[in-house]
Amino acid sequence: MVTRFAILFFSFLLLLIASACGSASSPATSTPFAATSAPTSRAIVAPDVPALVLQQSDINNLISDEANLFFSICKSPRGGSTDAVYKLTKDSRQVFALATEQNCPDKLAQDALNLYWASNRQLFQISKQGGSAPTVVNAESPVTGLALYQSEIYFSACDSSGAGALFQWMKTAAPKIIARDARCMQIAASDGANIFFIANDRVNGDELWRIAKNGGAVEKIASLARYPVVVGKILADAT
Repeated sequence: MVTRFAILFFSFLLLLIASACGSASSPATSTPFAATSAPTSRAIVAPDVPALVLQQSDINNLISDEANLFFSICKSPRGGSTDAVYKLTKDSRQVFALATEQNCPDKLAQDALNLYWASNRQLFQISKQGGSAPTVVNAESPVTGLALYQSEIYFSACDSSGAGALFQWMKTAAPKIIARDARCMQIAASDGANIFFIANDRVNGDELWRIAKNGGAVEKIASLARYPVVVGKILADAT
């Protein structure tokens, strides 16, 4: 009887130990990209940030500065709780939700202090440290491109007919029209003197063009019909 009791007791003890070890080794579940309604940014638990970012197939923009990586997620053209702008710090490997509940944020751009992005007809701005994200520009048509050069912001927009326009916004005044065209134009970059944009006349395919930042004649630089992957991924320097 004693032996049988001892066997039962030790069997029960082993089951308790096994159960405790299993609970301790199970990974804690989390929702690192869950949205928040708070107007300020928040830290997100991210033990393996690179893997976490790579899992997000809906990342549509990615830019960086010396200390941070910024990206936006768009899961629905109509926006949703997961559509947001995020910051990933390179040193601490933390992810911060800078602006949530966005309407498919796109066309990320930055200056030294702020981030900018487009959402349909609107341009938004937020400090890289977080906070509120006010609308800074209400465009006449959906925004197709966004580029910054120092304090100057350039953006393009296309209407429902396919006609496009290029704009300059100096942050302190209303946007100024630089050019209009029957083609839809997409701003790609600025070097301070010129604006580089992509246009498609539906005959020759995508072409890269240049125009002085104050307007004037446009100059074709290259045909991109054979290289569609470069559209919207162009950088410019002073030359």
